[in-house]
This record gives sequence, structure tokens and C-alpha cells, in this order.
Amino acid sequence: MFGRKIKLKQGMTLVELMIVIALISIALVVAVPSFSGFFAKQKLRGLGGELLFFTKLAKAEAAKKSSKTYIVFNRTNATSWCIGLSEDTVDCDCSTANSCVVDDIERVVSSADYQGVSFDSHNFTGNKITISPYKGRSLGGTATFSITADGVIKDLSLKRSVMGRDRVCSINGTSLRYPKCT
Repeated sequence: MFGRKIKLKQGMTLVELMIVIALISIALVVAVPSFSGFFAKQKLRGLGGELLFFTKLAKAEAAKKSSKTYIVFNRTNATSWCIGLSEDTVDCDCSTANSCVVDDIERVVSSADYQGVSFDSHNFTGNKITISPYKGRSLGGTATFSITADGVIKDLSLKRSVMGRDRVCSINGTSLRYPKCT
């Protein structure tokens, strides 16, 4: 009675392992499409934050140096674009390395950083925003971007007033982070 040893099963059988792998596969098939939509929305949100950062940095640099700063738009087509920040509009070609520089740091945002985001349009004079050192004022305008996520077009607009107020909003109210443009 005391001399018997009880053998315990250790490990998993091949059938159990196959069932676990099948369940994980089914969960991934269901989850992956929703993650791709999530990442697409995050790209658009990130671009909105980057655009606001550029406008604030441009206003700060203009005030600090008592000279104009420029945010330059270079749009080859909707999916090939870049935006550069510079102290000199003549030298800033954001498609060329180290041409849009502020305080010895290259300041460029491009479609390569935001794959899938379309630069739909802008109405800034001369493809740039010229920011005055006096209270950061400039001519007003709007730049519009979009991305398709989960079959729905999400949009984003950078709106700049002549008084120097910058706002990121959604034209159709489809962006989850930014309010609808009014």
C-alpha cells in the first residue's frame, strides 16, 4: 500500500497544444483588423500634435530672434508631401535633407513619417505660413489631411487665424481626439 508510487501526468498532449494554438489564431484573426484601424487613427492624431508643435515653435522662434519664421508646405501629390520649419524661406525645401533648420536642428514632417495620411489641400499664400515676430501673426489659412480607417475617412485640419491662433479640428467631426471645426 505504501510502496506504490502514483505517476502524475506532466506536460500537455499534442491535441491540447493544437486546441490552444487554434484559439489563439482565432483571437488574432478577430483582433488584427481593429488594431490596424487604431494605428491609422493614431497616425492622424500624431500629425495633429506635430502640426501644433510646429506652429508654437515657429511663433517662439520668431519672437526670440525678432525675425520672421516660415512653415513651408511641399505637396507633390496627396500621398507624397512634407512640411518644413525654417528661419529662411529661400533655403527651406523640406524634400532636401538639412534645408529646413531651426537652431541647427532639422525640422521636417513628411509623408514618410505618416504612411497612409493624405495631404488633401491647403490655402496658405505661397505654400507657406510666414509668422511675424510681432505676436506670431500671419495670414490665415487651412491645411487638410485625411486617412481611411476601418472603411471610414478620418480628417484633420490645421486652421490658422490672422491673429496667430492655431487650431486642429476635424471638418466632418470624424477625428476622435479633435473637435469638429466650426
